Amino acid sequence: MSVEVDDCWNRVGVRGDGSCAELATRVHCRNCPVYSAAAARLLDRDLSPERLDEATDEVALAIEPVASDSASAIIFRIGLDWFALSPLAFDEITETRPIRPLPHRRGGSVLGLVNVRGELLVCLSLAKVLGLPDVGEPAAAARLVVVGHHEGRIAFPVDEVRGVHAYQPHELKALPTTLARTASNLADGMLGCPGLMAARLDGARLADALNRSVA
Repeated sequence: MSVEVDDCWNRVGVRGDGSCAELATRVHCRNCPVYSAAAARLLDRDLSPERLDEATDEVALAIEPVASDSASAIIFRIGLDWFALSPLAFDEITETRPIRPLPHRRGGSVLGLVNVRGELLVCLSLAKVLGLPDVGEPAAAARLVVVGHHEGRIAFPVDEVRGVHAYQPHELKALPTTLARTASNLADGMLGCPGLMAARLDGARLADALNRSVA
């Protein structure tokens, strides 16, 4: 049985141009009830033998890259510094949670373990990974970010999440000399957003740095 689904996340969401008004509060499409309802409808539908054959053929097809000049990034703040990261790097963004410290891991990048939907995740200080100065207690708008990597998932707190920003790659500007050295090594340019400048982090390099911090 065919089920019609409006895949708005591919047009105006994090996989599209980021223009959806709901992103201002939801931050990521995975946090939106429209996305959840669409997933439930697809999972609950009955598949005919013909549709199963079609799905098999679709999986077997080579993926053709889609040329696009536009890109998007989620903007977040750590201390006084703003950063940008591709939405594809995020598993979810949620409220802060109690962090259980680990013995013999004090003073480093590992803050401890945090429970996210029943899963215990290693929680890191991204500020320490990036070599940023300590600015004290987190802000009231603090959020917990969960990212995926090849060995699992890692969480880290941020002081604020601004939302999704759409941009053109040619708009990237050079990194300032005032940015911390480690952060500069993990970033590839500056994005101009309304009222701020954010250092765009390279997802692969950031994942490597997070993995090294856990080891």
